[in-house]
Amino acid sequence: MSPTPDPVRQALSDLLRGDSALEELTNGVHHRLAPQGTEPPYTVFHRQAGTAVWTFQSRGSEEALWLVKGVARGNPSQAEAIDAACQELLDGRRLTLPGGQVTVLRDSAVDFGEPKEGALWGHVGSLYRVYV
Repeated sequence: MSPTPDPVRQALSDLLRGDSALEELTNGVHHRLAPQGTEPPYTVFHRQAGTAVWTFQSRGSEEALWLVKGVARGNPSQAEAIDAACQELLDGRRLTLPGGQVTVLRDSAVDFGEPKEGALWGHVGSLYRVYV
């Protein structure tokens, strides 16, 4: 039996994968990791953390923090362009989910390099707080 898909993850995935501007900049949108052999630049997104919101001794909802980033090899401007497109698409966005809506707000920036395969890989993105 497979686990129930996370509706926030599915909504973010559909939104990111369905954007033509982002599609032109990237070789795909991937949850957690790009498949081995995927050539950059590409987009990766995943949940970073979450905070439970309690109401009258029962768990009411969760405010989750999601990382959405561009990954590029050798040319950080490609990762920066992916991040800018994601910011345009996500910041302030309301997503409709089964049972309600969520609001996505940009929280902070992420920018780091990683030596890999003899080149510098750039990771540029943003953390988004998703209010359920």
